[in-house]
Amino acid sequence: MTGRYSFIIPQGTYYLKVEAGEYLSYQTEPFDAKEGSNINRSIELEKDSSETKTEQEEEKNNSFSAIISFTILLLLILLIFIIKKLFSRDKNEDNN
Repeated sequence: MTGRYSFIIPQGTYYLKVEAGEYLSYQTEPFDAKEGSNINRSIELEKDSSETKTEQEEEKNNSFSAIISFTILLLLILLIFIIKKLFSRDKNEDNN
């Protein structure tokens, strides 16, 4: 959760591989660990740009859908207004 890690390992050659949801995976070069030694590695993960692009495309699609919905609503209001005008004109002509 915090990104911190710690473990005890026997002497040998190792590498660290880090994977996390929206980030690119990271792997170190192999390194030797000696018995009783501490290994400290600061690892900074980079955001996966394909995830970011997907989120941006989704936001664009949502915005586009909202614009389309709003346009349809305006057209319906305009249509209702035109129909009311036509009916009121017909009523006025019938009265004359």
